[in-house]
Amino acid sequence: ESNLVRRAMIRYTSISGMTNVSTYFTFDKQDIADDYLTSAAQGGKFVIYFDYDYTNGTKAYAAMRNEVHRLMGNDNIRLFTVQGDTNEQLAQRYADAGRQFKNRDAIGHLHAKTMRLGSYNLDTSANGTTSTEGNHERGSLVHLSERGLQNALSLDSRLALHARPLVELSAYQPSRPNVPAAGTLYEQPAQRTS
Repeated sequence: ESNLVRRAMIRYTSISGMTNVSTYFTFDKQDIADDYLTSAAQGGKFVIYFDYDYTNGTKAYAAMRNEVHRLMGNDNIRLFTVQGDTNEQLAQRYADAGRQFKNRDAIGHLHAKTMRLGSYNLDTSANGTTSTEGNHERGSLVHLSERGLQNALSLDSRLALHARPLVELSAYQPSRPNVPAAGTLYEQPAQRTS
């Protein structure tokens, strides 16, 4: 249901006159990208934040990059990436909590899946991905009070401080197997021959 609400909010953006602010951990659903593009063509304004590592980093995958690429270059869609804590910051957080941290490669992520349109806010566990359709996800759409909207705008501002404009996709260096539905927009990973 979260994706139905998400898609309705995207479609309503063009007639609302408000800017739609969204965050995604992962994003590869063609129908959601189609909704963004259609609403943007009708005048809808969007600000979308993606997790850096899944968009341009070591966990990037072709299906996501293809859909993100479709959104790029649209004057009504502003794209950003956000990286969570560095490995050193994560290690310190664990140490402060009295826990061991052994993963030397781990970094923090933008793990939020939210959408705000004016004073309406959708918080959901559902990513903008096909794999979400097979999961048990939960979301809630709330109408924010004046104070709630002020808090949401404050969170948006803090997120923006950590964001980098997404103007190009870096060279595709996948660390995971090819996704069959990814198409051919990006070069495929090397295949082992022996």
